Amino acid sequence: MSRPRKYPLHAVLDLYATGISQAEVGRQLGLHHTTVAYALRAAGIEPRMRLPLMRHKREKQRAIAVVTARRRIEVVRLYVEEKLSTPQIAARLHLGLTTVYEHLRAGGISFMRPKGVRVRKDIRLPNRYYPPEPVSKVERLLALAARKKGCAA
Repeated sequence: MSRPRKYPLHAVLDLYATGISQAEVGRQLGLHHTTVAYALRAAGIEPRMRLPLMRHKREKQRAIAVVTARRRIEVVRLYVEEKLSTPQIAARLHLGLTTVYEHLRAGGISFMRPKGVRVRKDIRLPNRYYPPEPVSKVERLLALAARKKGCAA
């Protein structure tokens, strides 16, 4: 024997037939939206397509893209015209440093050092950010010999 229904099926069907959403039917009757969906499925009614929601979603994505493009333009402008550093830009626009770098890269700004250009020692970051300094072949051989000598002893 099945459990008795705890919701008025006719009220669910009548409200849904007026064109309101399943969630709104649930709110008006004090039911969960999945209960409304179950009742409609049990009555053999197919759910309506949610085209207005999809249109809203596309409009929202376009709006986000426009905001992102404006922010990118502002980040590049601050970097190029006002000569602000990336941490200064991040602080001014309340963005993360990685986001600022991503906007600058997307704006066509490269952060690669030209070949042969060295970083000043007084502003150099910890070694994990840069490869070790190149060593001459003689120094490399001497270091290798010292290591071998230390292992043999």
